Amino acid sequence: MENITGFFSTLRKDRTGAKFYCLVSELLHSIAHNKKLYIDQKEKNSLLEPLFEKIETSARKIGFKQLKGLRNTAYKLVSYLKLDLITYAKQKLSLSVEKPSRINFKTGQIVIHIRNGDVSNEPIHDGFKAHEYCKNLIEDESQIYNRFEMEKFGSDRQCRTSQSALDKVLSKVCLKYPEKEVHLVSEDKSSSIRRYKNISEKYNIKFFSSDINTDFYHLATADVLIGSRSTYCIMALYHFTGKEFFYPHWSLYACLGLGTKYDQTNHKPFRNI
Repeated sequence: MENITGFFSTLRKDRTGAKFYCLVSELLHSIAHNKKLYIDQKEKNSLLEPLFEKIETSARKIGFKQLKGLRNTAYKLVSYLKLDLITYAKQKLSLSVEKPSRINFKTGQIVIHIRNGDVSNEPIHDGFKAHEYCKNLIEDESQIYNRFEMEKFGSDRQCRTSQSALDKVLSKVCLKYPEKEVHLVSEDKSSSIRRYKNISEKYNIKFFSSDINTDFYHLATADVLIGSRSTYCIMALYHFTGKEFFYPHWSLYACLGLGTKYDQTNHKPFRNI
């Protein structure tokens, strides 16, 4: 590392959650190696601004080590630190949540996030084996990430959470916190109402869908957050200060160190079946 001036990142052409996932992993990587992180460009995005404030803009690449990939930087950093990135971020970064000017919900409730929108029609599948593949990458440092190898264990694509999976989690959570409301936040509210009709009646679920900042605040200020296969939800997790977080098996959670021997959170995985 002595001959490296700093680390360089190219802003990902993707949704805000995926950009955040990459940037925060790269920033933590730079902090861990006592180097600066540089980026080719920034954008006006209030959810990314707290990270951009800690990153310098530069077009120079000579002497910089390029960082790239959703999974590579994250899982390698967990192996290096012997610590999950959610815990490490809380130690090194001061990430706060800005309250929107208007909200139409109570904070501190049980909040479910559903990834629908452009993946609404993707088949529901369980990501346990892909999650285990990335867990093994971290715990056995002799292996190198290969997406094709990972997908031999089953699809790792984003998809909705099944009703049966949510039912299993909610049956325990609602028994433990009977005084709390259950909220479901998604990009497509009408689709969620239709697809989760059975459990909505069972648990008296209230459905919400707003702008990106308001929904983010809703997730981050939950007391119990039931996550999804979504980098947007992972972005909220980095800001989460509630009591419990549940997440479906997914490679991008594993690459943060969740569910590995280096996991120092109390976050709980569940099967999406």
